[in-house]
Amino acid sequence: MPEIYDIYHDESREDAYWHGFLFVPRSSREYLLELLQKAREGIGWESHISFKDIKTQTRRTQNDSSHSPRVQLAQSWITIGLASLQQQKFLEIPTQFFICGKPREYYPRLDRPIKCKFAIFKEKDNHKKMYNGLTKMEKIEITLKMGVKGGIHKLFNKNEPIKIGNFFIAEFGYQSNLKKALKKLAYQIPKEKRSYVSIIKGAKIISQNSDHNKIKSSQNPNDSHLLQLCDILLGGIRYHSYCPAINSIKYNISLPCRILLDRDLNNYYRMKQSRFWNGFTFTEAWLENNEWRFNYLKPKNIIPTSYQQKLKLQFNHEQES
Repeated sequence: MPEIYDIYHDESREDAYWHGFLFVPRSSREYLLELLQKAREGIGWESHISFKDIKTQTRRTQNDSSHSPRVQLAQSWITIGLASLQQQKFLEIPTQFFICGKPREYYPRLDRPIKCKFAIFKEKDNHKKMYNGLTKMEKIEITLKMGVKGGIHKLFNKNEPIKIGNFFIAEFGYQSNLKKALKKLAYQIPKEKRSYVSIIKGAKIISQNSDHNKIKSSQNPNDSHLLQLCDILLGGIRYHSYCPAINSIKYNISLPCRILLDRDLNNYYRMKQSRFWNGFTFTEAWLENNEWRFNYLKPKNIIPTSYQQKLKLQFNHEQES
């Protein structure tokens, strides 16, 4: 039977237009939420977290120091999110993760696989070069559909089918239009006749505030927590792909994201041996002479040796190379 995945969407307009899609399998959803909540309880931070809200000052400033609860929680969630994306080799190359407030800083492995998947679609010109005559909303709709369809077709196949559950959109002003666009997409998917993609009966497209303290009484706060996780992962990948300032708080907490960005996605045979095989896909797109061009997202620069050693020790980085 195909696994049912709920999809969580977040967007960003920093330096480009970014769509992030977190695919969460229902069979392991509660385990993921349990880890996220343990991290909250460990540091005592029950408020909303977002990557963009973390100040960009250096680690020497008092605001958002490396010891602040919000920063530590974001760092913990990034490691949990990374571990949740592992798809294979759980015993050979486990992905460690960090739980705030625990005496043992890094846990060696998950108790059981979670197998989330994460897709990023970056339109690098921030929609400014898209076709004349389109409204701002129409441009967002086009890239959103390109992103989610591309993610599904890249991360799933006949050996690993997907049954799409609910689709959650973080509220940001255009959710009513995006819901219409996704409804159109839901009608198109069955017509494409991809046997490994289906939609559950009664699937919903839900716009929800990512702040669990500001949702409607009828909504589940856990879905807001997962929207926040999508935000944190998108922010960390985005940061290291275009503006990594080494002396920034954001650099240190999002460093584990380099494990994914450093993968050579063009090397099919090496990627197939990776523990994250079919666990993520990061695409950059742009228009050139009215034709779409695509490439894999790459890190902005090479990280210092000290940080490479930190990744190697804590997350088994490079062990698969």
